[in-house]
Amino acid sequence: MMTEPPGAVDGRHLGGRYRMGAPLAAGGMGEVWVARDPLLDRPVAVKVLGGALAGDGRAAERLRREARAAARLDHPNIARVLDLGEHDGRPYLVMELLEGESLAGRIDRAGPMAPGEAARVVAAVATRSRRPTARGSSTATSSRATSS
Repeated sequence: MMTEPPGAVDGRHLGGRYRMGAPLAAGGMGEVWVARDPLLDRPVAVKVLGGALAGDGRAAERLRREARAAARLDHPNIARVLDLGEHDGRPYLVMELLEGESLAGRIDRAGPMAPGEAARVVAAVATRSRRPTARGSSTATSSRATSS
């Protein structure tokens, strides 16, 4: 279940800059929201460390490591890191908002993939994730799964 934007100021702003919009996803580390960067007039994705982990220094450091590792990558299907900050004691990571269907969404919509299509997706994910995994970090990726 999603909550209101964590640490929001004026009910809808994070870090004095990002206007929080709709929730995108929630996981063990936190939540990802669609937001707007009014300074650069563009949509972004904001990953906020979950409330239960707000005081956990190890979780905050993991988010910072994830941001640094992802910032070194340059691929059309990997969200670029745009900013890293903290608001009311909760670290957040601002990323490029990628358009496209997630792999889970693709499978929910169209069912299991044909072996050839599945092999292409697995190969693309393995190629993109080889370097970050070697550094012990995960990154925000979009499979941009498409049917041929």
